[in-house]
Amino acid sequence: MMMKKILAALAFVASFSAFAAPDCQKTGTVCTAPNQTRNVSGLSVFRECWEYQDTYQCRSQNMVNDCQPLRDKGCSQIGSSCVERDDSGTCVMYEQKYNCPDKPETYTEKTVCDQSAFCQNGGAGCFDTSAPPDKDFGQAAVMMEAAREAGVYGIDPNKVEIFKGYMEECSIKVLGGTTLKSCCKSAGGGAAFSNYALLGAGMKAAGEAGRESIVLGSKYMYDSLYGQLDSSLVDKGLGAMNSWASGLGDGVFNPQFGFYGFTFEFTFANGFQFVGFDPYSFALSVAIMLVQEWLSCDSAEQVMAMKRGQNLCVHIETYCSKKVLKVCVEKKERHCCFNSKLAKIINRQGRAQLGMPMNSCGGFNQAQLQALDFSRIDLSEFIADIVPKDVPASTMSNRVQQTVNKKVQSYYDQ
Repeated sequence: MMMKKILAALAFVASFSAFAAPDCQKTGTVCTAPNQTRNVSGLSVFRECWEYQDTYQCRSQNMVNDCQPLRDKGCSQIGSSCVERDDSGTCVMYEQKYNCPDKPETYTEKTVCDQSAFCQNGGAGCFDTSAPPDKDFGQAAVMMEAAREAGVYGIDPNKVEIFKGYMEECSIKVLGGTTLKSCCKSAGGGAAFSNYALLGAGMKAAGEAGRESIVLGSKYMYDSLYGQLDSSLVDKGLGAMNSWASGLGDGVFNPQFGFYGFTFEFTFANGFQFVGFDPYSFALSVAIMLVQEWLSCDSAEQVMAMKRGQNLCVHIETYCSKKVLKVCVEKKERHCCFNSKLAKIINRQGRAQLGMPMNSCGGFNQAQLQALDFSRIDLSEFIADIVPKDVPASTMSNRVQQTVNKKVQSYYDQ
């Protein structure tokens, strides 16, 4: 009977060590007193292990905040959300959202002394030059581009694909709340993949034939960045550029050329034709354009970084994709990415206007598009891209001087 009481007491002592702080996780156990016979109340008792040493990994109570660099840049916090909770429901990792200016604020003071009237013939024929610029120009240009994109990329009235986006993900390596490696940053170089720039690069290899069609390639579309997700975008984008070629008749000049992994063929009868896509050449072209920091991110994340650099993506959510010992070691961000900035604006604001779920990237069918009230959509982000910027006075003066010199030279060369 005495032996049973002793063993019960030992079992109680052994089980007591299993309790630990709620913020700690047991990671290992090592026997520090193995295979010994000990005297317990006058009795010799043999046990394979008398003492154990447990190792625990505990979560620090001190919160780690890595947002100070954003505040130092003048960013303002616009939101906060919990991305990880422990078993008790306590939030252990927050995602803070900041709105950051593209460039620091600057203030310029100008004194304009120009007269508001221009006169000819010694005072006759005067007219007022002080009228403000037409603010409706940008809005009209946007609506024309919106109609063009809807016609090119949304061809089936029964399918939900007008101004649609693509759900993409990127990863962030974290440890203890600290970001070790982020593949969710934005990167430059995406401007080289606009429809206009891509075909322009091709013409350098193919010669001057068909260069007029480059003018029809939209500077605001980035179909080539979506070749791995939806190659049909490239076909649709090229189709909008080829209408000029159909009336030129058959020609013998039909070169085939490639760049950035895309292969095209040109004929006077059919214009540009998309022949094929090589994902390996595309991935290599993208990798060369990015800095060494991005080499640890996969090709899809690298391309997504270029899309974000052109403001083509919208953040949807962040979630923990990998845990070790109940601690998040990798997060993933989901973004809706679009092949134009205008498509992004209309999709996100249009879905909100129609009460559609905001965690989806789907586009609109014909009926939904017609139900949108475009007067309530803020298009200022896209208007800023198409309204001409101020031209420096020195540049304008040089252009005028060059024009005068050219006209004078042409006069004497006659």
